[in-house]
Amino acid sequence: MQNTESEMEPSPSGPDSQKNNHQTGSKTKTPTHPIVASIEQMIILIGFYILSIGPMYWQWIAAKDVDGFHFIEVLYRPLWVLAGEIPALGDWLNWYVRLWIF
Repeated sequence: MQNTESEMEPSPSGPDSQKNNHQTGSKTKTPTHPIVASIEQMIILIGFYILSIGPMYWQWIAAKDVDGFHFIEVLYRPLWVLAGEIPALGDWLNWYVRLWIF
């Protein structure tokens, strides 16, 4: 019986084993620090908050100008103030909302 090279090599158990794991695709994921995970979650939530004005535009207008839910008007007031203070954000929000209302 003839032994091949792979049968004769010992299985890696030292620091080189992680290199082999990386090459085979069985890399273990390092845990994320809780503060980093919280920051990532806040960025995602803020993104959803900003993007939610598109489908909620008419409800926001009704709350602001007519007699709709006061909670909706208060919820989007910071975004409205920021859009007035930061022209680039205001321009982008106007463009984004127009995608939803036409």
